[in-house]
Amino acid sequence: MKQIFFCPDQWRMDATVPTGVAAITEVTGFDGKTTEAWQLGNWQYDWSTIRTDIVLEPGEEYTFVFWLNGGENDQCDEVCNLEVFGEGQWEERQTFRLNRGFIKPLKYKNGWYLMAVPFTAPAADKVTLRFNAMRAVTTIAPAEEPAQYEELISDPENYDQAQRSNVVFENGWPEPGEQPVLHFEVNNSDVSITKAQLKKAALVAGGAVAGALILRRIFRKKP
Repeated sequence: MKQIFFCPDQWRMDATVPTGVAAITEVTGFDGKTTEAWQLGNWQYDWSTIRTDIVLEPGEEYTFVFWLNGGENDQCDEVCNLEVFGEGQWEERQTFRLNRGFIKPLKYKNGWYLMAVPFTAPAADKVTLRFNAMRAVTTIAPAEEPAQYEELISDPENYDQAQRSNVVFENGWPEPGEQPVLHFEVNNSDVSITKAQLKKAALVAGGAVAGALILRRIFRKKP
């Protein structure tokens, strides 16, 4: 099986998705060193994508290797996936969900997941690989051949958290009330409200009882 590796300078934002939020940035990688990576998506409903178009041998089996950080929120309503499709063949795309444990990573270190996604190249002159993100910041960084990490000992994962660790937060996870949960537009400007701000506003506006009722309707406990 042939391997493909993520190279940031070979990727770009998808011009067909005007709502996209993405940029090349420098982050602290799995080994504690600074690395160049693509960061896409936010905590709002902006569908964000990056893509690359490459020539592959039709019908050949490939594995796409990269490091992944984030891609989840505490509401479990995010999008974080990889699409593979031939030129003009989006409706026949292969979709791989990269969140919530749908694909088992090879390694987990310092909040980063070493991913190796297998796929069959479609019959097309060019093949598009595309990352999609919404409602969660997702960071993609380059990786070496998986064999280079055989001696790397994975960290235990923190399943007490509702979302995966994310490099955008100083300690990996948002502080209480830090992550925005409601978004709307006022006078052509986007406004975000955190859970802590909403709780304060509800209590001030309607008293403790009314505030509690409002919060109960909005923040139902997960099953």
